[in-house]
Amino acid sequence: MSGGGSPSARCASRHCTLHAISEKLFLWSMVSSDTPVMLGHFLRHYERAGLRVSTHAAFVVHAPRNDTSLCAAVLRVLAAHHVRSVEIVDSYHSNVKRARVNAHIHTLPADSWLIYADVDELFHFPCQLDHECYSAQLVDRLPRLPVVRAMLSDGDPSEQFPLCAGVRQRLTGLTTKFVLFRVRSNGSTPFFMGSHTLRIRPMVSMRCAPLGAADHYTFTKEQLLLARKKSQLYEGLLARGKRSLLNRNNALVYKKYLALFDGDSFSRAGWRMVTSVQSCCPSTSSATTPEAGGSAASRLLWLTVCAPPSCDHRLPPKALTRLVQHAAVRVLVLGGGDGARFELREKLRLYRRAVRRAARQVTHVICTDALDVLPSPSSAEEILGGFARLGSPLVFSAQPACWAGHWCSRGEVERMLANRPELARMRRFVNSGQLMGERQAVMHFLEWGVNRTEANCRQRDVGMFLRGGGRQQVPTDCEDQGLALAYWQEHTAVQLDYANLLFATLKQPYARLGRHHGAAVPLYDGVGGYAYTSRAGRRDFAWECMEHGVRLVWRNQSSRVMPLVGWHANGGVGRRILADVESLPKPKCPFKHH
Repeated sequence: MSGGGSPSARCASRHCTLHAISEKLFLWSMVSSDTPVMLGHFLRHYERAGLRVSTHAAFVVHAPRNDTSLCAAVLRVLAAHHVRSVEIVDSYHSNVKRARVNAHIHTLPADSWLIYADVDELFHFPCQLDHECYSAQLVDRLPRLPVVRAMLSDGDPSEQFPLCAGVRQRLTGLTTKFVLFRVRSNGSTPFFMGSHTLRIRPMVSMRCAPLGAADHYTFTKEQLLLARKKSQLYEGLLARGKRSLLNRNNALVYKKYLALFDGDSFSRAGWRMVTSVQSCCPSTSSATTPEAGGSAASRLLWLTVCAPPSCDHRLPPKALTRLVQHAAVRVLVLGGGDGARFELREKLRLYRRAVRRAARQVTHVICTDALDVLPSPSSAEEILGGFARLGSPLVFSAQPACWAGHWCSRGEVERMLANRPELARMRRFVNSGQLMGERQAVMHFLEWGVNRTEANCRQRDVGMFLRGGGRQQVPTDCEDQGLALAYWQEHTAVQLDYANLLFATLKQPYARLGRHHGAAVPLYDGVGGYAYTSRAGRRDFAWECMEHGVRLVWRNQSSRVMPLVGWHANGGVGRRILADVESLPKPKCPFKHH
């Protein structure tokens, strides 16, 4: 979605409140005296989320000595919400903020959860607390027009700033924020090295489950004024010889941020830049919102494309029959039988047309490859429930290797590590063979993909169904994996299914840990190839009965991997593994027909 000023699509999953843990839920924040209106929205947002702000929230207010009137306005807002823990300081620095929050963590009961948010950050929360820490990617909220406007006390902030974009990524600032975490983890007390780095030991980061996107109201008039003050602070420190890495980085980020503006408006170049990275917006809907009408089966649409030369409607291949017959959810097969060779953009257009024409009650869409996916016979209720647990608007499958042209070069992988720091920890890349998302989020991806391929792939007979010529000759934007990698890089709301809750790859059990351009990923060699023997890991797979069929389960050392949507057997190696596991004995099960 590019420039233009139309509201960004809402694309995040439903989120839940934290009333169930309200006795254990705390918040700490350092706020500026310049932001009383945003502070009011901030307090109301977290009150609705289940926080007892009067007793369980602590604020440090930065108010310069000559700023008494604004400080009084902030204190009135806090008093109106009966906030008891308020401290006023007259100086600001990131190190002061870090020291105060770390000290506060030590004062909390051992079974507490903490929200650490700046006043311009409105987080959303998971429906199940089955991890000790949750993180999110900040998505910047923008006004409809290129004029910097003040935040108003009346009206929802998301309606006042209806556009969303991943601007902070482009400014080299970190976008990962730790939304919610336990204040004790395996006997250790987490501590912040900075607002974007949470550790449990000096060299050990806390493992956090990604939640998708969080609203970041950084383009209000108040935040612009605050950014100018912080820029002056850090530039002054540098001028006085205090040239620490932290001071240099902060000065650079604010300099790039302020370069987007001309007075109280965006400059022409600045507006063009921020709208070029528009994204879908996090949803503010909560668990109390009624579900969309209709049964789970009517709300879920599963699509696949099988086109010539791989598929012909007169003679469907056996692999396609596997997908259609084994899935407990109806799979709609798209494609033509005229013998024409398909480009990637044609595949995207087919998907887009199907989503546009889908029944009104369809809320979620699955897109998978046609010939190399082994579906699990999960019900629509199970799949939708699993998707909700991931808490992200659009979820791609994850795979152990990076496979698409220049997107896997050393420079690009290093950029991924900077923009997506979880890559180094989770050790998997995006895979285009399986994805699921809310309807608007999937449509946003398809619109973006169609526009991108039409701009960059004209008169090129390339794409997913191209045979011959080799992957290296395919332009990145014209290849499904390259397109998925680009979208994942540019849209922070998109997440990968690292937990294998919906999707899994059959290659994963056969990979050993290696390095790929500085990213720790399971690889067999430095170019992303796999060594495969038919007996390797075979004993760890088994077929199990479900209500509507048998599912393939991989039992690794610490858990059982049984994806709700299916296994992906991409590539020649994947198909050999698939043939191997399909030859394993299957139990006789009393199925219910679907």
